Amino acid sequence: MVVADGAWKARKSPKQPACEKRVHNALVKRCRGWADVITSYALQFHQVVVNLCADRDLTWGKHPALGETVAAHACPGVVVV
Repeated sequence: MVVADGAWKARKSPKQPACEKRVHNALVKRCRGWADVITSYALQFHQVVVNLCADRDLTWGKHPALGETVAAHACPGVVVV
């Protein structure tokens, strides 16, 4: 299992493109206005997404919507005043 500390340290190959794209896009959408997740700095953390999508116990690779749902809660909501 890659979860927790292993998600940051593992170096899984990107073999789950549907999951990786859906999780990334959910982060981009949810974090807009709070963090710019498409900068080169932020993209270095994409390996974490790859690792989580590769984790068989999480089943995100087979069910990308699960990862997308979790990613949608990664950043706090932006309050517009």
